[in-house]
Amino acid sequence: DRPELQEIDLRLPLDPVVGRWQQQVSECLKAEENASVMLDGVTLARDGHRVRAKYLQIASGVVYRDDGSVLTLHTAKLDALREIMDEAQGAPVMVVYQFEHERDMVLAAFPQARVLGQDPAVLEAWNAGEIGLLLVHPLSCGHGINAQFGGSLQVWFSATSDAELYTQTCGRLARPGQLAKTVRIIRLIMEGTVDSAAYQVVAARQRGERLALEDLGY
Repeated sequence: DRPELQEIDLRLPLDPVVGRWQQQVSECLKAEENASVMLDGVTLARDGHRVRAKYLQIASGVVYRDDGSVLTLHTAKLDALREIMDEAQGAPVMVVYQFEHERDMVLAAFPQARVLGQDPAVLEAWNAGEIGLLLVHPLSCGHGINAQFGGSLQVWFSATSDAELYTQTCGRLARPGQLAKTVRIIRLIMEGTVDSAAYQVVAARQRGERLALEDLGY
């Protein structure tokens, strides 16, 4: 009874600002052999989980400075989301965000959007078809949420490399009870950034899990 899951990669050209940032960081780290470099109040280093998060933020257009303030670099993904909403023609859309400043940017552009959180009435309204745009975070939507009655289109605003959270969040719509035959997952990917690599990690981990289950006879 599960619907078909269709994953669509919407690839966006590398924004010039992001390209300059990435080039400058790379040149500084290579030339000075430093462990980190600071640009406009944002510290980026060679490796580490926090640094990968910074690169994901840069690809999505907004990044936290070291002092906690928000720096806007571009609106390419927000513009793409506007086009998706226009093409949806009023059909409900679930948007997955990773960082609070992404959520705030989308809310500023779409004041009618609702955020899935502690209030159970929001999920009830979504499943009743009363919400046109629902913002969700994978940690609050990854497990145990029945959201399949409210819509069949999910947009990942920023990328993730967490295969479990990705699979489970997609599964909030692609599950028994979904009225649509196909659930569409649109992933906004900026070319030349960590976006593609993150989803490649997800795919590799999903394949590994499937192989492990097959070996166990499941």
